[in-house]
Amino acid sequence: MPQGFVRVDPETNDEYLSSFRDGDDWRPVILETHSKLLAIDPAYRISQIKSKFGGLRYYYDSTFAWKSDEGNAMDAVVRDAEAQIDAIEAAKR
Repeated sequence: MPQGFVRVDPETNDEYLSSFRDGDDWRPVILETHSKLLAIDPAYRISQIKSKFGGLRYYYDSTFAWKSDEGNAMDAVVRDAEAQIDAIEAAKR
């Protein structure tokens, strides 16, 4: 992923996912995160994926309130992905 990559509100989740190419260190994490979030809320929508301070920031809209069990599960998936990317980026330094 290019440093500082930001894409806001694409038409579809697929537009975001197509921005990550084979060989991109972040791609497997992004695809796994997307798959896990879809399993919780098939109607969720990516609102922004970006690099901030060398780490992943994955923002989404969901039909679930953030304090619901599903919302908490989705937040846990995103936190895990952000931690994985932080580890990848730290290993590069």
